[in-house]
Amino acid sequence: MVNESGLRFEDECVRHKILDSIGDFSLFGYPIEGHIVADKSGHTTNVKFLKKLMACTECWEIVAEEVENAQYPVLSYSYI
Repeated sequence: MVNESGLRFEDECVRHKILDSIGDFSLFGYPIEGHIVADKSGHTTNVKFLKKLMACTECWEIVAEEVENAQYPVLSYSYI
């Protein structure tokens, strides 16, 4: 541990992983409408997945979705 006092929260490592994943997936450039299940993921595996997803253009589409009375493009995907 870097902090001399130890963890600030009991689930701090999990929180860190979740925030890392959110940051990695935000690199796509659009909000993602979907459900992400990750097991032992990290920056490298997240970026590899995003590269595969971006290369498989028939697996996703950009759709307009109304959010708070404004139009935002949203990525909708189905990846197998």
